[in-house]
Amino acid sequence: MQAANNPHACTQMRYIIIFVTLSVMAAMPASFAASDEGAASPSAKPATNDPFAAANLARDLALDANAPRYAGKAWLRADDEWNEMEEAREDDKQDKALDLAAEARSLFDAAELEAIQNRTLEPVRIAIEQAIENKAKRYAPRTLEQANKLINETEQVLQRDRYAKEHAEKLANQATQTARNASQIALIAETKPDVEDLILQWSDYFVRLQVAAGIEEPTAVITPASMRRLEGYFAKLHDDEMSLRSDLATSQAFNASLEAEIRDLDEQLGNTSNERQQLLMRIEDQARAREQFDQTLQLFGAFEANVLRQGDDIIIRLTGLRFASGSPKLSAGNNALLKKVERAIGIYPGSLIVIEGHTDSRGSNSTNKRLSEQRAQAIANYLAANIGLSADRLTAVGYGAEKPIANNETDEGREKNRRIDMVIKPQNGINF
Repeated sequence: MQAANNPHACTQMRYIIIFVTLSVMAAMPASFAASDEGAASPSAKPATNDPFAAANLARDLALDANAPRYAGKAWLRADDEWNEMEEAREDDKQDKALDLAAEARSLFDAAELEAIQNRTLEPVRIAIEQAIENKAKRYAPRTLEQANKLINETEQVLQRDRYAKEHAEKLANQATQTARNASQIALIAETKPDVEDLILQWSDYFVRLQVAAGIEEPTAVITPASMRRLEGYFAKLHDDEMSLRSDLATSQAFNASLEAEIRDLDEQLGNTSNERQQLLMRIEDQARAREQFDQTLQLFGAFEANVLRQGDDIIIRLTGLRFASGSPKLSAGNNALLKKVERAIGIYPGSLIVIEGHTDSRGSNSTNKRLSEQRAQAIANYLAANIGLSADRLTAVGYGAEKPIANNETDEGREKNRRIDMVIKPQNGINF
């Protein structure tokens, strides 16, 4: 290359690589750097001396990890053992059933771990494949090697503790960004760009980044000093954010203390201020409603359900619920999700529950409406049988294809439209 005998150009190229890396890091979504605060992952499996309960628990945990998708072969093998165990129990073959329970538990345990690893590392592996396709092995071998090292570290973390979600996802996100960086380096290197043009291009990016950051007198020269200045600006942004968060927490605590004082004063005055009392109750109800929604949100994984608000109502869109094709019969493997549905209803005592069935637009209107009603009723029957919801609190309705949420012209859209929505209608009339 032209820079081979030009020390200044080589130095500039090093700064460019540093700047590329910094730019990628600065552009990373906040979700890459933050933990899933809403996700509640067990740190250890509950202990049980019942081998059948242990097998069922291992199965539920594998389902929670979405093993049917992320560890398909391992899941099928484990589920076959589990089904044989159930048959042996029905036939009163206790010894055989106990042996099968132990084997099923072990297989489900392995399937759960494989699913957690594959789910966590799926974006990384896609990025690695893309990097290799972009000839990163030739043009960015060290960066690609670093991405693979981060994958190995992620796998080791999950081997030690499969529920160390925050640590594993942080490493996996770093690996993804490193692999994408390898792709970018390879794409640039393959074109054999003119060094001067490359330096001018990245100098322009550097200036624009400084302008966007509000730095006065931005420089086009990428030097250690100019990089430190930009790093200092980002560090200040972080400190400012922490300070604002601290101020917010202090303000919230102060407001809470004021509300407590107002309640005390009203009690001392004999509750003569009825309007003020109602206002305080309203504030408390709103806070409770927000807390209930957050609890509901934390119950479900990304592939299980979407939790939405619509006025005072809570909609739980059960994206992970599966029925046999063209049938109202629930497929195997829905138990863990339905248990979470039960827990969600328990968060809203006394609420009214509406189960809505929806289909895509294929088939006749009458067939779709009947199928959606039957599927909604199947869920309603499950809830009535398992948590004793009375008929005056539980309603099932089928809309067929009347209320699509996606384009019925695509396979993806039709899949989204085939759904069960559970609408929770709290009876305290609280607005969020």
